[in-house]
This record gives sequence, structure tokens and C-alpha cells, in this order.
Amino acid sequence: MNCPKCQNQNEETAQFCKNCGLNLHYTQPINNGNDTSSILLLVFILIALVSAISQFALQKLVVHWYEGTTKYLIGSIWILQNFNLILPALAIKNKTLKIIGIVLISILIIYQGYTNLEFMMRSY
Repeated sequence: MNCPKCQNQNEETAQFCKNCGLNLHYTQPINNGNDTSSILLLVFILIALVSAISQFALQKLVVHWYEGTTKYLIGSIWILQNFNLILPALAIKNKTLKIIGIVLISILIIYQGYTNLEFMMRSY
């Protein structure tokens, strides 16, 4: 049996290559093309880009955006941006780090939600 890595000739019953140590009976997992992490990160980037451009445009086009109904539209964009932060945490493959990321982002979402809600309730 030839080693797929170094092409060294090994015995047919060998478990590992005697030259490079590669496991000769290891088969790589089949990638079915559904890479969830990449999809989550792409969606995160798209939502972040569209929401940032929308928020910037509203704040520049509407003179007193912090008064009236425009502040609620911008508040909705803030909510979308905050919940969008959960997507990179979901894209983490390590289960422990994923849980830590989700907990930290959840704390940030609660904090941002509280401060934005306080802003929305203010009258000018």
C-alpha cells in the first residue's frame, strides 16, 4: 500500500506509514458543501452592511431624526444590529466557545436594548 502523503511503500496490513506516520486507514469526512459557519458569517456581514447604510442615510436625510417616527425606525435598525451579533457566535464550531460567545452577546444585547429603550422613551 502506497502512502497518499509521501508515496512510501508500506505493508498492506500497516496502520501507519513507516516513513511519515500518516494513518493509512483514515478517511476524511465528506464535505457536502453545506458550510453553515460560512453562511452565518455571510448573512452577518450583509445585515451589518445594509443596516449601517440605512441608519446612516436616515440620520443624514432626516433633519430631526431623534424626534417623531424616524427614531422608532432607527431603533428597529438598532435592534436588528444587536440581534445580528448572535450570528458570529453561532458560527463558532467549538461548543464551549460557542456557548461563551452566545452568553456574552446576550448580555450585550440586553444592555444595548435597555439603553436604546431608555433613549426611545425620552421626549425632546
